[in-house]
Amino acid sequence: MEIKRLKYIILFLSLIILFKCGGDNLTGPPARTAKKMVEDGWALYEIGEYSAALSKFNAAARLNPNFVDVYNGLGWTHFALHNIEQAGIQFNTGVSKDPNVLDILVGYSFVLYEDNDYSLESGSLKWAQKAIEVDSTEFDMDGVDYYFVHNPKVTAKELREIMALSYFYIGEFEDSYYQVKNYLNGYILDPQSSDFPSELLKELDRVCND
Repeated sequence: MEIKRLKYIILFLSLIILFKCGGDNLTGPPARTAKKMVEDGWALYEIGEYSAALSKFNAAARLNPNFVDVYNGLGWTHFALHNIEQAGIQFNTGVSKDPNVLDILVGYSFVLYEDNDYSLESGSLKWAQKAIEVDSTEFDMDGVDYYFVHNPKVTAKELREIMALSYFYIGEFEDSYYQVKNYLNGYILDPQSSDFPSELLKELDRVCND
């Protein structure tokens, strides 16, 4: 009887040790967090594995739909895949959850520019201006400026170029010239000249391809 009781005690203690030291193996690996999924998504984005990155970001969205960086990742990845409409939807969702994330504001401006929506009311200029309102020092072109950490080719200069081109396309030539002159090292032009629009267009081509 005592031997049988002793066996039960040993079995009970063994189970306690098993659960403390190796119990995770009984139920599989711990659940991945949304933050970890997003980190994995960005790692894939950075090496150009965009479809795999989308899977990670979408999984993160299911785990935590309020995690703003999810929509940042989805927006930029759809943009890289030229899914312009879907990129805009994701950036818009991100803005609705946090209107002060520079990467989202810049991305939204790029997307709307590619979609030929340049306006100050709803287009690329609106979101570019909002990015500058959030942190003007990131876009003042003083040599230490914004760049997108997951794609360093996306810079403050590119945003200023998009603004200059957007103003030009909506016929706001002097506002376009302001961007060229003050932020893109443009040449001095005469806004009163009848040739000003054509000269400005040439200058835009130069500074945007410099």
